[in-house]
Amino acid sequence: MKKYLSLALCVFVLTATANTAQAFDKKDLAKLKKTNQCIGCKLIEADLYKAVLYNANLSGANLRGANLSFANLDRADLTDANLVQARLSGAKLIAARLSGANLRGANLSFANLDQADLRSADLSGARLSRALLHRVDLSGAKLSFANLTEANLDVADLRGADLSRANLTGADLDRVDLRSADLSGARLSRARLSGANLTDATWTDGIKCGKGSIGGCVRDKKSTADKKAKPHDIPVKTASSGNVKWAASSGRLPANAFIGGSEGSRKLAVCRAAYQGGTHPGKVVAGKCNIGWGGKEIVIRKFEVMTNKGVKLAWAKGPSAKGMIIGGAERGRSLPVCRGKYKSGTHPGKVVAGKCNIGWGGKEIVLRSFEVLVQR
Repeated sequence: MKKYLSLALCVFVLTATANTAQAFDKKDLAKLKKTNQCIGCKLIEADLYKAVLYNANLSGANLRGANLSFANLDRADLTDANLVQARLSGAKLIAARLSGANLRGANLSFANLDQADLRSADLSGARLSRALLHRVDLSGAKLSFANLTEANLDVADLRGADLSRANLTGADLDRVDLRSADLSGARLSRARLSGANLTDATWTDGIKCGKGSIGGCVRDKKSTADKKAKPHDIPVKTASSGNVKWAASSGRLPANAFIGGSEGSRKLAVCRAAYQGGTHPGKVVAGKCNIGWGGKEIVIRKFEVMTNKGVKLAWAKGPSAKGMIIGGAERGRSLPVCRGKYKSGTHPGKVVAGKCNIGWGGKEIVLRSFEVLVQR
């Protein structure tokens, strides 16, 4: 028995050592500590908690999942670095160079990024709550689904940035340059926008902001995004031949309504409805079309119901499949019909950015595991 235990312990130690070796290169870590530079180094999951890396050169380095919490990275060069899911909470990054860096899902809560260069950086889904982003350059950056709750972005440059569905609750956006930025679906409750330039920006409801949009969005009357879209305005074709039929409804379902899911004993038909410049697939609940949009469940009285008369439909594993049914569109983006399991039911919705978005319990729920509707 002792022999087997010793063998198991040996295997465990060897495996742990191998995993550590895969995580980061010890020579690279030693080089960084000795010379304060390590261009293109492999430092995956390295523990650099409270490390002093002032003016360090880490351009192109792989720091995926690294622990840099409370580290001093003032004036550090992190250009094109991989910082996916890195821990940078409380870190100092004053005047740091992070242009082109990948910070998807990184934790930058309470970090100090005053005057940092984050041009074209990817911060999708990053946590930046209460971060100091004063005078930071985020032009062309990706911040979709980022958490910027109570962040200080005073005088920041966000021209052309993607802030779609970002949480900016209570954020300081005074004098921020938001020209041509995308704020569709973003949450801006209690946010301050005094002096912010929103010219040509896409507002939270999908409309285009016109000239003179300072401190708030002034509707651009010439913008097509501000026109009310009707479901029949957008052709709904499958990736294969043929068309799906839709029937107008104001509460009652046609006999051949396509049932896409259920919740308890209630069947959920597939519907689509016009909302904020787009047409969105959803589910029929209590005679209304419920869709997910902007983090909320939207309930719409006038809608269309999908019918299955003469059309062979089936469900296939998402996010994409041959013959996928496109149920709507928003800002030139197609919205395929999907369904996913949530709580005690299976709910129809729409595919957005490779995930199935449904409305449930007053909120927009994003599901990673789902099926898409296809024509056979």
